[in-house]
Formats: sequence, structure tokens, C-alpha cells
Amino acid sequence: MEKTTKTLLAAATIAGTTFIGAQSVQADTTVSSNNTPQTETVKPATDTKSAQANVDAAQAGVNAAQNTANQAKTTLDQANDQVKNAQAQVDTANNAVKTAQDAQKQATPTKIADTKQDVANQTQVVKDAQQNVANQQESVDQAKQSQTKAQADLAQAQTSAQQANQNVANAQQAVKDAQAVVDGANADQIKANAQDAQAKVDQAQANLTNAVKDANQAHKDLTAAKDTADNAQKAVNTAQTAASQAQANYNNAQVAVKSAQNKVNQINDQLNSINTIVLPKGYQDSDEAALSGLNINHYKDVESDKNITVDPLNLTNEQQRELTVWIASILNGTHKQLGYNNMNVVTDSSLNYAKVVADNYWNKFDHDLSALKKAQDSVGGTQFRSESIGWGYIPTATTNLNDLKRGIYNCMLDMIFDDADSGWGHAQQLLGIDLATFGDPAENYLGFSIDKNGILHFENYVPARSDTSTKYEVPSNDTKELQDQLSVATQDLTAKQKDLATKQTANDQANQAVKAAQANLTQANQVVNDTQAKVTQADNNVSDLKSQLQTAQDQAKQAQALVDQLNASMPAKLAALDQAKADLAAKQSAAKAAHDTVTAKQGTLDQANQAVKDAETKLDQANQAVKDAQTKLDNLKQQLDLLEHADEKLAQAQAALNQAEADLAAAKAAQTQSQADYDVAYTKEAAAQAKLDAAKAVLAKYQEHDRLVQAIKDAEEKAQQEAAAKAAKTPFYQVAGQLFDGQGKPVTGYTVKNGQVFDEKGNLVGVVKGANSRAVKKVMQANNAALPQTGTKEGNLTLLGSLALALAGFLGLSGVDRKFKRPLVK
Repeated sequence: MEKTTKTLLAAATIAGTTFIGAQSVQADTTVSSNNTPQTETVKPATDTKSAQANVDAAQAGVNAAQNTANQAKTTLDQANDQVKNAQAQVDTANNAVKTAQDAQKQATPTKIADTKQDVANQTQVVKDAQQNVANQQESVDQAKQSQTKAQADLAQAQTSAQQANQNVANAQQAVKDAQAVVDGANADQIKANAQDAQAKVDQAQANLTNAVKDANQAHKDLTAAKDTADNAQKAVNTAQTAASQAQANYNNAQVAVKSAQNKVNQINDQLNSINTIVLPKGYQDSDEAALSGLNINHYKDVESDKNITVDPLNLTNEQQRELTVWIASILNGTHKQLGYNNMNVVTDSSLNYAKVVADNYWNKFDHDLSALKKAQDSVGGTQFRSESIGWGYIPTATTNLNDLKRGIYNCMLDMIFDDADSGWGHAQQLLGIDLATFGDPAENYLGFSIDKNGILHFENYVPARSDTSTKYEVPSNDTKELQDQLSVATQDLTAKQKDLATKQTANDQANQAVKAAQANLTQANQVVNDTQAKVTQADNNVSDLKSQLQTAQDQAKQAQALVDQLNASMPAKLAALDQAKADLAAKQSAAKAAHDTVTAKQGTLDQANQAVKDAETKLDQANQAVKDAQTKLDNLKQQLDLLEHADEKLAQAQAALNQAEADLAAAKAAQTQSQADYDVAYTKEAAAQAKLDAAKAVLAKYQEHDRLVQAIKDAEEKAQQEAAAKAAKTPFYQVAGQLFDGQGKPVTGYTVKNGQVFDEKGNLVGVVKGANSRAVKKVMQANNAALPQTGTKEGNLTLLGSLALALAGFLGLSGVDRKFKRPLVK
């Protein structure tokens, strides 16, 4: 059975033009905010009380708006700080990425080996620097010992000089005493001096005995201190040996961890580079389900293949075999998913079959039956054959093996998942479906080749006769075994990491033990130095007391000699005087020599002080050299770690950068929202303040209105009082129902009530008086021709009128605006 027209025209690159589907993506964004302007209903003020209520409400609104604005400002300040901090994190992450990228570029085997050697060399530099510190510390200790000795020697020389001065003074006194003997004077004093001199001898002897005892104890203490220092030195040596072993153990543990990590990385690389094709659920049920396979299958790069150069149009036999076995491994996995028995096998004959097809193919993209016939003849005929071809998936120029595999993989994906236009013929071949319907034999011979036009040829067949050529193993792409290996390797890595942590702790403790032992040694050496100083002081004290004893004995001898000379002859006395003078000269000479010795010892001490200073400077330099060397070692170790894990470190740095950029974007978004919230809050605060100002203005008008109303009321009361007083003095007369004023003139329009007279407006204008009819009539007759009076009102009318006009002006002429105006909301 033959398949003749399985052509995959999967448009990828045609005539050098790449067609890429364009997608338009629109995101609908809904922004919610709590800053939507709110309207409120405010009743216009109708009196002072309602105006005050409006002011109070407006003030509360201002307070609330101010609080909101203050909170928004605080939030905005915090958002600004967060943006600043996030930007700093992005800058740091960018630098880390750059460092990791540089390390990745430099991470060649040679560079890693060189860096490892640099680490080893620098480790030795650190050890040498640490030894130099120990040597310099020893030099400082020795310099301080010399300094201590020089100080003691100077003290001894100064004491000797003082004693020499005293000897001179004593010799001078001896000369005076000898002269006094010659002169025959001070005999009693000479005898007393002899007794005092003997007493001084006794005291000097006692002092010397005590000093010798103290010196002996000081020597014992020095021996004990030296023993302690020796033991401290042994402890340092032991601690250093242990530290060296701990360091070696730690180094070995580091190597073990790196080895285990490399194994884990190697397995992960294998897992990450094993390409498979997974059939989606319902693959054979619908075209849509099959098409979804493009979304779940993606090529995995093989890092090692990136370094292998290939010419796709001129593959070597080894490269053709590797690609064919690789394709068979991937496709066999799909056969198993469908439950088929047939599996792709690769032999020299199947490889040659595909090569014959490629070598004899025509110059067009279509199945070449002539070439296929030659391939069939090359294997002695076939029972079944099938071909699928693809074009435009691979570069035709020299490339690397990884990129070539990617193109082949993508071609297989299109053949398997996007083959509806070809009736799924390509998929049936690659998945073994067609051979399954042909009896599903166990062996499905596969050959792969690329012809001179860059067309990919996938050739399957069942030979007509047995294939006795070399058969190549097709490895399973089942990752279970690798997953098991990874699990074991990960457990081993975890165990070695724990062991490394234990070794690290032991190493740290050993180093701390060395530091503690060195501190004890330093302290013990200091005790030795201090005790040595005490020994030197004690020995010098014994020496001084011996000198003092000798001096006292000499003085006692001289004093006794003077006593003896009191009874001697004059020549003997004169001879003794000469001897005293000669002794004085000798003592003066000795004093000069003692002072010269002090000068020399002072010079020695100055040199010793300078030596200590120089030694301490070198010690400081040595300590700094250790720090510098350790810093360089740490940097080299960090560099080595970057080189050995360049890809991992770059991925981590890039992930950190991505996170930092995401954090920055979020911070900027929060900043933008905070700024918007603040702007709204600020606008609301301004509007609330304007509303408060307007309410206060209205309140002020109503307060002025109240003042005017009260003024009118007060004026009216006063006017009434004045009118009542005037009315009491204004008489009216009433005769036969007719009202007459005090002049006897008739009055119309007035009203009399309870003896009081009111005008047309109800104002009290007078009182009714009693009178005899003759008098009234006489007045009436006298004024009979006069016009009727309507009454008058004076006094407070002007004031009331002014107040009324003012009030009218407030209520009318001033034009009070009672329309509520809302603040503009933008």
C-alpha cells in the first residue's frame, strides 16, 4: 500500500520572507476610585440660627476635607519614598544582571580553571599573611621585652647615678670630717656620727635580706609565667593544626557539594533538553483538540548542541544518524501514548533509504516517485512505505545543531497538530496510525534526510525482506529514570550540603579556637613581660641595696676611722685628710661615669621605644594585609561561584530584576493613584473652604439683620414710652361723642379707649380730659371754621424710619443671594 501525496505546505519562510500572524490585543481597563465627587443638599439659611448651622456644617466639612487632604499627602509622601526605594532596587538589580552577564560571557572552562587556581593561590596568600601577623606579633613581644629591659637598665643607671652623687656627698663630708679632726674640733659629733653610721649598716643589711627574698619569689613567678606561656604556645600550635585540618575538611566538603551540585545540574540539563511530544486529551476526537497540542509542546534547547556546527544541506553520516535516532525517540513516545505496537527503528539501510531519496530528489516541493522508487530498490523492495516532507523550517546556511533540531521539531509539531488541510496524512505517518492499520508490526523503519533544496524528508517503510544491516539503539525519552536519578542526586546534594554546613561550623569553631589560643598566648606573654619587669626590678633593687649596704659599711668604717683618729698623731691625721680628699676625687670620677651611663641607657631606651613603635606599625600593616588578602579571596570565591553557576546566577539576577521592575511599576502606579487622590482631596478642601467662607458671609448678614431688628424694637419701645409721656400731657375733650383737641378743634379718625386717644395707626396721642360745656362750646365756636385735624407724631419717627430703611436695605436692596452654588468638580 502506498501513500502518494502527503505534502505539508506549512508556511514558514518562502523566498526569504517570513510570515508571522499579527494579533491585536485590546485590554479593557476599569478604574475604580473612592474620589468620585459627592453632591449634598444644603438648605438655604432663613434666619441666623439656620445660617449658624450652615457655618458649623461647613466648618465640619472643612475639617473633614483637611483631614482627608493630610492623609492623602502622607500617603503620597510614602508613595514617593516607595518609588525612590524601588528605583534603587532596580538599579542594584541591573548592576547584578550586568555582573552575571559578564560572568556568563567569561565562564569558559579555561577561565574557571584559572579562577580556581587564583583562589588556591590567594588562599595561600591569606595563610602567609596570617603567619606574618604571628611573626610580627612575636617581633612586637620581643621589642617590648627589650623595651622593658631598657627601662629597667635606665632605672638602674639612674639609681647608680643617684648613689654616685650620694657617694660624692659622703666623700665631701668625709673630707670635712677629716679636716675637723686635724683642726681638733667636733669630737663629740664625730663619735655620734660613727654610731649613726653603724645603725645605717644594720638597716641596710635588713633591707637587703628582704629584697633578696622578694627577688627569689619574683624569679619563681617568672618561671611559672614562662611555663604558662610555653603551654599557651603549645595550645596555639594544637589549635592551628586542628584549624588546618578543619579547613581541609571544609575544602573537601565544598568540593563534594560542588560535585553533587554539578551532578544535579547535569541531570536537570538532561531533563530540560529531552524533547518530547505530548498528545492533548481528545487528540483524535476533533481538529480543535489536536490544534491545542501546539500550545503545550515547545522545543527545549540543548546547550551542548549550540557548540556543534552543521551544514544542513551537507550532513555527515554521523549527523544524519544522530538526527534520525533523535526523531525516532520523540515519535516512539507518541506511538506509546496511542497504544500502538509499532516503533521506529533506525538501521544503516533505513538511513541509506532516506539518503537515496534526498540525493535523487527533483527541484520542486512535491513527492518525487522516481526518487522513492530508487530508495525502495536500495533496500530490496518494501511492503509498506510512507513519506512526509516539510520545507522552510530550517536555515539552509551553516548553523548549529540546536537550531537545526528546533526547526525539525517545529516541523513535526505542525505535521501532527495542524494537519487538517492535508487530511491528517502527515500525522498518521509520524504517529504510526497508518502502519497500525496495516497490521501494526513491531518495527517501523525510519530514515531522515535533508535534500539540496532544504526539504525535510521523513521516510517510513517496512522492508520486503529481512534487514541485516547495523541497527542503532533508539533511547526512550521517558524521563522517569532521570527523575529517579535526580531524586537520588538531590538527596545526596542535600546530605553533602548539611555536611558542608557542619564542616563550616567546625572550621569556624577551629578558627575561633585559634584566636582564643592566640589571645591566651598574648596574655601569657604579657604576664611573662610583666613578671620579667618585676624580676629585673627586684634584681636591681637587690643590687641597689647591696650598694647601699656597701656604702653604709664604708661610711661606718670611715666614721670609726675618724673616731680612731681623734687620738692619732698629727701626721696620721694629715694623712687621713689626704686620703679623704683622694677618695672624694675618685667618687666624683665615678659619679661622672654613672651619669654618662644614664645618658647611654636613655639612648638605648629611646631606640627600644622606636623599635616597639616600628614593630607595632608593621603588625598593623600585617593585619591590614590579612584583611586585604581575605577580601581579595572572598571576591575570587564569589567570582568563581558566578563562573561555575553563571546561568543560574544570571537567571536569579534576571528574576530579581524582573521582580524589582514589577515592584517599581506597582510603586509608580500607587504613586499616580496617590497623586490623583491628593489632587481630589486638595480640590475638595478648597471647595469646602469656599463654602465655609460663603456660609460665614451669609451668617454675618443675618447677624446684622438681627442687630437692626433689635434696634428697631428698642426704638419702638422708646417711642412708645415717649408717646405715652407726651400723651399724658396732651388733653382731648369728648362732648356728645365728638372728640376735640386741646384747642377745641374737632378731630376725626381718632379712637378713644379707656380714656386714651389713639390715631389712625393705633398710636397713643393723648388722654380725654373732663371740662364744663360752656368752656368747650366757647372754644368750639372760636375754632368752628378750622379744618379737621388728623393728629401728628414726631420724635422717634426719624429714627424708626432710618432703621426701617436699613432693614429694608438688608432684606431687599442688598440682594441676598439664597441660591446654593456647588463647587466645580473637575
